Amino acid sequence: MADPVLTGGIRVQSILQGISGLPEDRFVNTWAFASDAADSDSAQLAAIDKVKAFFGDTYGGEVVKSFLSSPAIDETKCEMRAYYMGDPPDFRVPLISPWDIGPMSTSGPLPSECAVCVSYYSELNKPRRRGRVYIGPLGAPAVQSSTTQGPRVSAGFQTVLLAAALELATPDTGPQWAFVAMQDATSDRILRVPTHLWVDNAFDTQRRRGEQASVRLTGVVTP
Repeated sequence: MADPVLTGGIRVQSILQGISGLPEDRFVNTWAFASDAADSDSAQLAAIDKVKAFFGDTYGGEVVKSFLSSPAIDETKCEMRAYYMGDPPDFRVPLISPWDIGPMSTSGPLPSECAVCVSYYSELNKPRRRGRVYIGPLGAPAVQSSTTQGPRVSAGFQTVLLAAALELATPDTGPQWAFVAMQDATSDRILRVPTHLWVDNAFDTQRRRGEQASVRLTGVVTP
């Protein structure tokens, strides 16, 4: 479903290009921002810079991108796109910004559909007032092994994800991170600012991010 028309809204896509270079092999997260100057290039570039900071700034000695998988991503072809949400969906022209994401984890990659969620809600944790963003693809540093339970999200990755999300949600003079939500089943969609955030230590799955099989083994049962 296309985004609604929301005056004062900016949609940002962070696009990590898969190593194959194919258009369908991309890892895309979408972010929304509220701004009084949402239709201006300056506000859209400021929103893009905030998403870049989420992945690239240091929080408590850690960086979100250091947990992403370099073997799965072509670092030279990543980009950010911003759209003014006040335009009708069919008439939105993206503002495209190259994304020099820089070094990520070079250790063994996890399956590409494996992700960690940053979850959030605005004031009340109830339907139409909450959302989430799936961060991935991931490298081995995102995993914390245990002898008493299955693999879990590493404490370091949990901590830096939450810190980066809290920084993104903190109000300031620039575009404000928000998300498209509804007050109730009959109301128009609006932009809401997250007030509560969390990161669990369980992995999530985005199946559309997984690679197509390249080898198939078959067998026939002999009567």
